[in-house]
Amino acid sequence: MIPLKDNIPTRYPPVVTLLIIGINAYVYLKEFLLGPHAGQRFIFYYGLIPCGLTGECQVVGRAFSPELTILTSMFVHAGFFHFAGNMLYLWIFGNNIEDSMGKIRFTIFYLLSGLGAAAGQILVNGRNVAALPRGKVPYRRRSIGFMRNGIPSFFSSA
Repeated sequence: MIPLKDNIPTRYPPVVTLLIIGINAYVYLKEFLLGPHAGQRFIFYYGLIPCGLTGECQVVGRAFSPELTILTSMFVHAGFFHFAGNMLYLWIFGNNIEDSMGKIRFTIFYLLSGLGAAAGQILVNGRNVAALPRGKVPYRRRSIGFMRNGIPSFFSSA
């Protein structure tokens, strides 16, 4: 059975967790409402493309630097179940971590998790999709996947 909540009480409302979920919901809804073709362009525009960041290839059509995609890709999802699973996980565990760390430290933890996940993706360099040349696959929403590894460690050390 999939858990929908935990039974660990919190002292403070999870403002940052709810804000992150809200931002993710807004971005996903925007991506979904664009339709399949424009939604795919949205992913290529805001997703992290490892070779574009390392300089091994040139990614055209972006209005900002490739470094910014480290941040933007934390909020882009590949589909509904990807989005729903990540947000459920954040809903269940994020509030307790935010309560334990505090709002500012939790925000830093969240962003550093995304940065660490981006570094991991750059090291792997997009080998997970054989249809496109290595490193030219946009990566989206890896921060929660990276946090999943950190959350059990955080809970076991708390």
